[in-house]
Amino acid sequence: MDIERLIKYFENQTNKTNPNKEPGFCSAIIHRGEIIHSINHGLASLEHDAPLTNNSVFYLASLSKQFTAACILKLVYDKKLKLTQDVRAIVKETDQFRNKITIQNLLNHTSGIPDYFPYLDCQLHLDGSDYFDNKHIMKIIDCLWGLDFAPNEKHEYSNSNYIILTEVVKKVTGKSFAKFAKDNLFKPVGMNQTSFDDDRFKVIKHRVSGYVSHSAKRKNYRVDLKNSCTVGDGGVLSSINDLAKWEANAHNNKLLDGPVLKGLTKTKALADGSKLFYANGMELSPENAPIPYVFHTGGFEGFHTLLIRVPSEKLSMLYLSNNPAVDFDLTTTRSKKFELIS
Repeated sequence: MDIERLIKYFENQTNKTNPNKEPGFCSAIIHRGEIIHSINHGLASLEHDAPLTNNSVFYLASLSKQFTAACILKLVYDKKLKLTQDVRAIVKETDQFRNKITIQNLLNHTSGIPDYFPYLDCQLHLDGSDYFDNKHIMKIIDCLWGLDFAPNEKHEYSNSNYIILTEVVKKVTGKSFAKFAKDNLFKPVGMNQTSFDDDRFKVIKHRVSGYVSHSAKRKNYRVDLKNSCTVGDGGVLSSINDLAKWEANAHNNKLLDGPVLKGLTKTKALADGSKLFYANGMELSPENAPIPYVFHTGGFEGFHTLLIRVPSEKLSMLYLSNNPAVDFDLTTTRSKKFELIS
């Protein structure tokens, strides 16, 4: 593996993005538990002229799903939950569905439960500029009567699945989801800057602001206000330094129970026997990939995120951005990076 070529690739990205006095990105290469290269390009806050650093705390969007899955797998490991359990017996807002829906169906998006976003307007008369949290989403789910397809018939990404999983954790443990994640995931790994953001009024040191730019005037930035406060489908706040600790543990299994993190990349076949490439909060590389890897992306409220993990090389790559205008083509980025390490 040519690490120098990989580093050069990251450095070249700064030449393709915006000037250093605009919102930007942080990226890092973690190898064998250590950050061997990182770039902090741009500002965390235009209002305060604060530069991005490895301690800057980003909103991770859907990259958060692996942490939700890890909470569920921790309960399974502790024998407090089974992946085959029917969620209808645990979360009352789902008991109207006629089909059995397992915890595993929720984890790998094979439940058939529709995504909640199209229902924000018609059910709650909300749009993207209105505040909503898990309680609002559970009201939507409670009103749904039909599934989009029979469980395990196919895979269809739905944020509703991961909202419901937080309810499962609450029902089983009697704790808030954010508290359970803190005590069982973040604290043991030493991720002191990381949390599920279930309190929109909480002061977060080094918090990064998300921005959008005017389509015709690139430098005319506006703050993308974080009006949603859902956790489970998204909601994690974290930094490059903290995520590097998580990745080191993912490769070495030193601090968390090994089966919990290994379980993130285990998947099941669909009902017709076809292979599923979405595991538990992580996506799997295509079968023809020269080196097997797992990954996930995220994008919401002015933020774009990407994690790629190569278990065989004990290598991870992180990309966190607070400006969609500098977002890499993630499909190209994934293939290019693995061309470089193959």
